[in-house]
Amino acid sequence: MDIYLKFSDLEIKIPVLPESFEISTKQNNETVQIVAFGDLLLKGGRGLKSISFSSFFPASAAHAGYTVQAKFKEPFALCNSIEKRKDSRQTVRLIITETNINAEFLIDEFSYGQEDATGDVRYTISMTEYPRPKVTVTKNGQKALSRQRGQKTTEATTYTVRRGDTLKSIAKKFFGSSKKFTALASLNHIEPPYKVTEGTVIVIK
Repeated sequence: MDIYLKFSDLEIKIPVLPESFEISTKQNNETVQIVAFGDLLLKGGRGLKSISFSSFFPASAAHAGYTVQAKFKEPFALCNSIEKRKDSRQTVRLIITETNINAEFLIDEFSYGQEDATGDVRYTISMTEYPRPKVTVTKNGQKALSRQRGQKTTEATTYTVRRGDTLKSIAKKFFGSSKKFTALASLNHIEPPYKVTEGTVIVIK
């Protein structure tokens, strides 16, 4: 299993996997009181998913007792990168391979600090699902606002870039036409000249 945070301008592969993560979803049921009947529970729609996990950014590439999953980056540099994007209200696509988590989130809270002299930086991150608003035009010409939830996807909808891959070759492989590479670029926030590097995880659909 791997965990990725994909911002519009940055991808972070979590270097040390958390021992656990927790996903919660509320159901927006409503209790109403009716005279001569009592309390009645009305069915509500699904609420937004929230997820949180804790781990640490290692002080070095070699760490006793843990397997570092990603190329080493200085711990506080990673913290600053995440905090900067949280403060600017950027959405982040959270991908947890081998699960059905592959959707856009907003970071609610990000806390970090050092607990000992190892140089490791421990952190906790909490996020809430971000369904993008979708505007549709009704038959009478009025605009209606609805919520478009993030895709429910699995590991099969992502692809890890291999040596020699290009967006055009990936588009050809999955869609049968290299001309669809611009759609892949748009989905993954890849700017011209549309270069991809080995090891990057991209969303296919």
